[in-house]
Amino acid sequence: ALRRQICSILMTSLRTNAEVEGEAGEPSFRRLVLRSVAHIIRLYSSSLITECEVFLSMLLKATFLDLPLWHRILVLEILRGFCVEARTLRILFQHFDILHVE
Repeated sequence: ALRRQICSILMTSLRTNAEVEGEAGEPSFRRLVLRSVAHIIRLYSSSLITECEVFLSMLLKATFLDLPLWHRILVLEILRGFCVEARTLRILFQHFDILHVE
C-alpha cells in the first residue's frame, strides 16, 4: 500500500511548476508533502529504492525551479537534514553513489 498508493500520491503532489494554483499551492499543503517525502526517504529508503531515487531527484530539481522562496528553502532544509543524519546519508550513499565493482 505504501508503494502503490502513498508514494504515488506524494509524487503527484510533489510535481510542481511555476504556476501552482489552488490547494496544491498552499504553503501548509506543500510543507506537509515535503515533510512526508523526507520521512519516507529517511525511514524506507532501503525498501523503496526506486521511489526514493525519484523523490531525491525531484527535491534536487526543485532547488533550481522558479518556485516561491519559502518552498526552495524548505527543500534545502530537508536536503541538509539528510546530510547531517549519518544513517540516512550512509544509506543514500550505499544505494545511489557507491561504485559497485564486480
